[in-house]
Amino acid sequence: MNNRRKIAIITVSAIICLTGCQTATIPDMTEEETSLVAQYAANIVLANNKNYDTGIATQEEIEKADAKLARQRQREAEAKEAEKKNEETSDTSTAGKSESVVTENADIAQFLGLSNVTITYQSYEICDSYPHDTSDDTFFAMDATAGNKLLVAKFTMQNHSTEDQDIDILYQYPLFRISVNGNDNNNALTTLLLDDLSTFKDTLTADESREVVLVTEIKEEESQEEVQSLDLHMRLNDQMASTKLQ
Repeated sequence: MNNRRKIAIITVSAIICLTGCQTATIPDMTEEETSLVAQYAANIVLANNKNYDTGIATQEEIEKADAKLARQRQREAEAKEAEKKNEETSDTSTAGKSESVVTENADIAQFLGLSNVTITYQSYEICDSYPHDTSDDTFFAMDATAGNKLLVAKFTMQNHSTEDQDIDILYQYPLFRISVNGNDNNNALTTLLLDDLSTFKDTLTADESREVVLVTEIKEEESQEEVQSLDLHMRLNDQMASTKLQ
């Protein structure tokens, strides 16, 4: 058990004792939540300990820890809702209907209904985990499951207008699939990545560019092959489109 988790458990236990409750349960927490609770508790202890310089733990730092935990919880809830909506859309989109017409060579941003915004494919990488930066500031990271590799398709999203634009792809619930070398389509994974194109929800300032990604899994043996073609397939409500990335 690492030191932060020990601090978190000790802190929670202390709070329970101080409140005078007869019985209480310690809630299950993710590693990130445990870390934040430990940081929060340590900040409070230091801020109120006369043996320490009060500059070590400021109110601003405590508020930042609170805000970071709140953002994570909101992001988790939004991602779960998007994944649920995607599953419902996938199950019902073709029921009782004729096959939809697929628009070939579609413009990604236009298909998503974005004005004065472009989404341009740049490159891809195959890796075991993403992102590679796993510092304390990393909000979310993911690893490939056994026998698979992650394929990360990278795009540049740019606001070409002279005004800030609120981009909300998350609540459009689009479905993305990626085909490698003409093989079966692989569903883009629903993630908590802040740069995930499928769940992107943020403001782009005037003329701002931002890297966004779609992440899918491919079989490890498939990753050994040279990627000669990469195709993106999209579904939004009853509309379907595809575009060749490379």
